[in-house]
Amino acid sequence: MSRLYDTVEPSVIEEDMLQKAVEEQGPKEEAGKIAKSEGIDFGDVLKLRLDFKNILKIDNLWQFTSLVKLQLDNNIIETIEGLDALVNLVWLDLSFNNIEVVEGLDKLVKLEDLTLYNNRIAVLENMHNLTRLHVLSVGNNKLTSLENVSNWPV
Repeated sequence: MSRLYDTVEPSVIEEDMLQKAVEEQGPKEEAGKIAKSEGIDFGDVLKLRLDFKNILKIDNLWQFTSLVKLQLDNNIIETIEGLDALVNLVWLDLSFNNIEVVEGLDKLVKLEDLTLYNNRIAVLENMHNLTRLHVLSVGNNKLTSLENVSNWPV
């Protein structure tokens, strides 16, 4: 793990991080001030960027039920987990992490674009529910062949 931010303590996705990310990425000017003062309903958020946050564990995303785009690239995530409630997710970026096994995607049946580039994945499996997947980026992993994906719908 040679990352520029190795000196930063690994983190878990928690409420304060989510609140700050949504506020930074949300509307600006008057609309942003109103949303901030009235409180942001995570269930209304459609896109969320949590890249370069030194995240070790995915957690606390269950409130983001309307999310269609999630960016978790450039972290230190080892396990795909905590995404079950994100059933409307269409686009997911988990590139530049430390993932070895593709798992935890069973409920993401609307997923069309999945980026797993630059991880430690040796075998592509556990993807049989991803019937809408059109784009899969798996370059720079430990894959030696794609023979084992014969039961995969793409």
